Amino acid sequence: MFYWPHFGEISPSARLAQLEWQSTGRRDPKFGIGHVFLFFYGLEYRIFVDKALAELPAIETEVTELLRFYSANNSFSGYAGNLLAAIRIMSQRVMSTPDLTLDSAASSHMGLDFRVALAKRLNEGPLDGQWLLAWYLRHPEKSLRTPATRCFEEFKTLFLARFAAQYPKGLHVRQSSRCLDLQYQSASGAFTKDLSEWARGLSDPLSTTAPMKVAVELALECCDALGAYSRHIGRNPDSAGSIGARMLLPSELRQSLTADPGLQGVKQSLARLLVQDIAQVPLFELLKLTSLPAEPDKRIPPAIGARLSDALASLDVGMEPDVRFGGKLPAANSAVTIFNAPGGAKIDPARAELPTARVVVEVAVLAASAEGNDEKAGLRSVLVDIEKLPNLTPAERLRLFAYVYHLSRQEHTKASGWQRLAGRSLDERERIAQVAVGALTADGRIEASEIKFAERLYSALGIPSQRLYADLHKQISDEPRTVSPADLDGGGVIIPARPSSVSETRPARSNGHALPIPTDDKHLPAASPEPPTAVAPASRSPGSQQVIVNKKRLHRTRHETALVRDILNEIYAADDVETASASTVSIECEVPRRFHGLDRGHEELVVLFLERDGQVDRFDFENQAKRLGLFTDGALETINDWSFGHFEEALVEDGDPMMIPPRLLKQLKEMTLPS
Repeated sequence: MFYWPHFGEISPSARLAQLEWQSTGRRDPKFGIGHVFLFFYGLEYRIFVDKALAELPAIETEVTELLRFYSANNSFSGYAGNLLAAIRIMSQRVMSTPDLTLDSAASSHMGLDFRVALAKRLNEGPLDGQWLLAWYLRHPEKSLRTPATRCFEEFKTLFLARFAAQYPKGLHVRQSSRCLDLQYQSASGAFTKDLSEWARGLSDPLSTTAPMKVAVELALECCDALGAYSRHIGRNPDSAGSIGARMLLPSELRQSLTADPGLQGVKQSLARLLVQDIAQVPLFELLKLTSLPAEPDKRIPPAIGARLSDALASLDVGMEPDVRFGGKLPAANSAVTIFNAPGGAKIDPARAELPTARVVVEVAVLAASAEGNDEKAGLRSVLVDIEKLPNLTPAERLRLFAYVYHLSRQEHTKASGWQRLAGRSLDERERIAQVAVGALTADGRIEASEIKFAERLYSALGIPSQRLYADLHKQISDEPRTVSPADLDGGGVIIPARPSSVSETRPARSNGHALPIPTDDKHLPAASPEPPTAVAPASRSPGSQQVIVNKKRLHRTRHETALVRDILNEIYAADDVETASASTVSIECEVPRRFHGLDRGHEELVVLFLERDGQVDRFDFENQAKRLGLFTDGALETINDWSFGHFEEALVEDGDPMMIPPRLLKQLKEMTLPS
């Protein structure tokens, strides 16, 4: 039969087939869709022409059953859905709670019954997030991007969460004066039926545009936030439930990972590794455990390292080194240190105290492992010194203890690192010594154990000991220093303290717990990390000494720390550094540095987007990458990996043209990092 069949015009064989289809139950897909439509026309006629309203329930059941067998035909599916909507309106059974499914967005027009339900809901007061999202999904001019369709459940949850945050009292909608007009057009085209008599006194929501502007903006915002997760799921469909993938979700969607039953296997594996609270684990094993991409013999991109740290922190496990706080990861087949810590021992990366302390720890561990030293005694001394470092939070101390443990296990790196340190240029060795002494005296005093360490350090660096005492004299003013407690019984006079108006009191040392350096893993004591607590000033007895903190010197020391960190990073990671290609090296000399963490070749590709206002034809991108000696896909992945570390999402959206979202483009333009 042709598309719009008429029983009086079809062939005798078609009429016979129609009778056979009906007599055998009307559920045989071997019969063409024309037979289904011909029967459907009769159902419409029965409702709207014969007005057999008592048969509405039976007709609704029949149409629903037909859809089960013939919904693959889009045309029939649309007409049948329209008739079911009309039946619900005439039966006064429109929805009171919207259904939020991806199927509801499949149609290009808004269902009649939903228009009635929405109009009734608008009469009741401000709109909530569920109704706004349901409206958006059914709107004829909606635009669902890939993150919304690929990750619909996450999109829905994020949309509702952000709507609630922005509109805690709901969205007030100013209704149109235009009345709701409901016209049912029959599938046969024979008649049109006005259903407005079943929806009197309602305004037409389609003539109200303001709510859709809010919904469109919110939907685009949610799609941007889900972009990284969506791309990861697109490339790794089986990893949707993994903790590594979930760390790409916006913060609203990963607040309860510790209670997620789907992550029990990961938590149990970590618990087995951390029976003694701290352990060395191959980095590749952790990446596999969290389903993060990695290759055994290659360096891990910083963005993946940050995601790993976030994933572990969500399960109350910390890691050292940690790229989020200035650490540098080794190759995937090398070991890192993990330890139990609430929240993963999160710290404020803007504070300068920890990086300064790290420099002292790194140099101290190298010194402790120098030939001729008692390494175990040296490491115990390092732990004691950490306890004495001023102005550190409990979480920062815990990280330092773990870092000492990590460094103490790097046997080959320690040995070669000390040799490399001694082999640096004189200028670099003096800078290391200067920063180490500055950190040791940052609290305004120098103790015998610190002088002993400094003497050992200067000797290993090949700097004369006379220079050490000169450096100490520069760091510490000419004020008298306590070398032993005053003994009044032996005579003499106590040197008075400075006036309180120009002094500061040193805070009492907090009761942080150290992660010990055991002689062997079997005897590793358990650590008991404590949450950060406020540290009260130490109470002073009349005869106690005050400690003067020179803020200018401390500030200078913090700045110098960054310079020494570059040298020490080369020492500790030298065995894993990958040699750059000759083409990249040549580019290094041509383009000024702007984006820290990208080599100059990839920087030039990012600048190309800036010059073209965020959009670059793929052909031009490929040509530029080729000129720079880079592969297109690899360059794109490198740029996006770098972006994850700065913006927590990919920078460039692949396609033709390739583009940077306006929000990220604005942030990129504002980056003015020094060369």
